[in-house]
Amino acid sequence: MMTSLKFCYQELLLLLIVFILDFRQSNGTAMAFTATRTMYPISTAYRSVNFHPESLPMQKRSRNKSHLEAANSVAMPLSTAVATAAATRGIGSFYLTRILFLRGLAFVYFFAFLIAYRQNKALIGDNGITPCREVLNSLERDALGNSKERDAIEKRKRSWEEQNITTPDVPDGGLFTIVKETKGGKLIGDLLKNSSSKVQNLQERLRYRSDGLGRFYPSLLWLISREDRENNMNKCLDRIALTGMGLSIVMFLLGAANVPLLFSFWICQRSLMSVGGPWYSFGWEAQLAELTFHALFMVPFLSLNAIPYKTPTPLVTIWAMRWFLFRIMIGAGLIKLRSGDQKWKQLTTMNYFYETQPVPNPLTRYFHKAPKLWHKFEVLVNHFVELIAPWLMLIPGCRALMIAGGVIQLVFQSVLITSGNLSFLNWITMLPAIFCFDDAFVSKVFSPGYTT
Repeated sequence: MMTSLKFCYQELLLLLIVFILDFRQSNGTAMAFTATRTMYPISTAYRSVNFHPESLPMQKRSRNKSHLEAANSVAMPLSTAVATAAATRGIGSFYLTRILFLRGLAFVYFFAFLIAYRQNKALIGDNGITPCREVLNSLERDALGNSKERDAIEKRKRSWEEQNITTPDVPDGGLFTIVKETKGGKLIGDLLKNSSSKVQNLQERLRYRSDGLGRFYPSLLWLISREDRENNMNKCLDRIALTGMGLSIVMFLLGAANVPLLFSFWICQRSLMSVGGPWYSFGWEAQLAELTFHALFMVPFLSLNAIPYKTPTPLVTIWAMRWFLFRIMIGAGLIKLRSGDQKWKQLTTMNYFYETQPVPNPLTRYFHKAPKLWHKFEVLVNHFVELIAPWLMLIPGCRALMIAGGVIQLVFQSVLITSGNLSFLNWITMLPAIFCFDDAFVSKVFSPGYTT
């Protein structure tokens, strides 16, 4: 619990380091981006100032023409998105926005794994309150029973085929069953059946270890031996947490990520979440996993450049992030109205909220002592931010409203952070809001090299 109590203040200090790094980063990728913006759209820049080469003397005209051709020849390999970003000076592009998002994600992951490193041994370790080996053993027993059942079904089907009896079609309606019946699914199934024993064993561990509802439990802990599972689970849990912390430091310093790096984050976090039981059943754990899944589709596959010119942030992932935040806020607002609690309608909720929240911080008492009229205003603001403001993030073509929607969400989450402590919930809710801002807006927090 001490980690949770100290979390708010540790993360504030690290957040200051983010902006210090950005302000000091006047070379490297910043210069590359600046060079691209001045180099690539030279013809566009000429047109924007009504430049007419014919109006120059012949000597200057030829010299400017040669410079233009040289610049365009160098810029040809760059993507159209970079040219657009340069021509519009960052309006509608999201290269810098992605850097800010990835550093924020690394910031959250660092503290998520730090909390796991300090608490997991006491919660789900060898002698923890709810040892995670019990979850693994239970799923393994279920998988063994399911394996025998599958073998019996396959044997029965082969018997029917030998007797020319039509196999009963009893679909379970699951997505996996639908995919399995396609041509590609059948091809993959045949390859797995004819694969080596090691591949089949890995498939048995990662595919068939599910609960009664068919939910998968992906975890790196399936790969450890039974002896380590019984006696050395603490070391395994620490290794996963330390790996996550190390990767988060790398991504934070680079301001960049690729698919293998983000997938490593995802599998490390899911490895703990799958066996964490009640300690990993809070909303922010699933929210972090889903956010990382979305982020997989906005980074290059292998490149670790902070500004990969040939891989602009896909528009579909930008809207996916906005929709992700929209669902969270609208859901939070509707659940209050549908709860039947009259305090939300009478605007008296905040009279009691600060003294009843799970983990207050030193500033909470001052929020609680505010006048009752101010508490009513807080409830009205809460309804506005959660039920009305999210729609601003879904209005296409209106940059000002989009930015306003993002700013509202960031300010709202910041107030929640200062008034309480819900681990990294509010911090991770801020991250999708960053994609309401384009490069022209977020460049204000980067070094001057990004904006010249």
